Amino acid sequence: MLFSSGHPAQVALSSDFIDLAQSRGDHRPHIIRKLSWDAELPVGTQLQLRSRAGNTLSEQYTFYDRAGYLTTEETWLSKPKVLRVPIDTSIVAGDDWDEWSNFYQISGEPFKSKNPQRFVQLEMILSTADPQVAPKVRSLSIEFEDARVQEAQGGVWPREAQTNSETRFSYTLAPKADAEDSGFDWLRFTVPGSISAAQVELTIRGIRTTPTAISVLDDSLFVTLPQKVTSDSVQVSFTARLRHYATVFTLDLGDSERPGIWQSVEPAAWRANVVLLPDLPDSDRLVKDLVIEPALFTPNGDGVNDQLHISFWVLKLSAVNPQVHILDLTGRIVAQLRATAIDGRWSFVWSGRDANGSLLPPGTYLCRIDLGADQGEDFSLRAIAVTY
Repeated sequence: MLFSSGHPAQVALSSDFIDLAQSRGDHRPHIIRKLSWDAELPVGTQLQLRSRAGNTLSEQYTFYDRAGYLTTEETWLSKPKVLRVPIDTSIVAGDDWDEWSNFYQISGEPFKSKNPQRFVQLEMILSTADPQVAPKVRSLSIEFEDARVQEAQGGVWPREAQTNSETRFSYTLAPKADAEDSGFDWLRFTVPGSISAAQVELTIRGIRTTPTAISVLDDSLFVTLPQKVTSDSVQVSFTARLRHYATVFTLDLGDSERPGIWQSVEPAAWRANVVLLPDLPDSDRLVKDLVIEPALFTPNGDGVNDQLHISFWVLKLSAVNPQVHILDLTGRIVAQLRATAIDGRWSFVWSGRDANGSLLPPGTYLCRIDLGADQGEDFSLRAIAVTY
């Protein structure tokens, strides 16, 4: 229970660093399935829960002078030993911890942080907009089970590529398991854009193998293995285009007999799952391979060159909503085009009509592309000739 002299609109509660292996006493890695809670949330109140996980803990030292003021380690060491105040030592998350997850929306939602990790920490934020009511939490539970394998590390090759160029990549997985591990037969990759399933190749223990199934959904590539794997090396090859300076390829392991639970694969070395584009940082261009066709645009309804097609790639930016406008030579906007994105390439179509649906007279118009970026060349302007 919390008491204060005023009304607390919000309070944040953090758990200790929870060691699942120690709490269970088996010293094995575990996968957290979900977080559940039992709470009363009257109208005007809110519960927000998030998690983070990691394998190491570190000590953080804080130094004070005799007056109780914060000081530096150098100043503290310069004092005679009899004048040194005891060091305040705190246990903090190590460098391998992930960031705090997004908030869980409902009780029983699948775990959002890396799995498995030795330690997990939870933070719960309780708030109310009404001083007459408050949220009440009765319980918070972590549901977990044994990991698929004791350890899983991997990396992608090559580690460098040319911007927006089709490149053949291979991701190599090296798992470690013991006799008690169940193994895995599902692979889930996070990949940049769409990948052709026909170009995916699978190798297990150095032998070319036909996957049971391959599917691509948004930015995820799913590969179903023909059998359970425990300690055998696995390599998956695929072709992709990269348009961001540092692209991270992540891999999770799953079990078809226990769906919905994924074990994260750790990089085999520092940034072993990251591919860089060396030629990209030196360029300020954000719009690449801009195509406007046909060159002879005649929207007269005869079925030939009646539509103008505009397409391009966007580099460096992960979250972008390009705006394409058609302007007359006075700078007045006469039409705003709607976008479609296919495999990362943005496309727009113009029928030669203004915002009211009226056919514009022949002449020269301007196509303006605006990415709305904070830096870089996010603006392009091209002339368009409309003839009949």
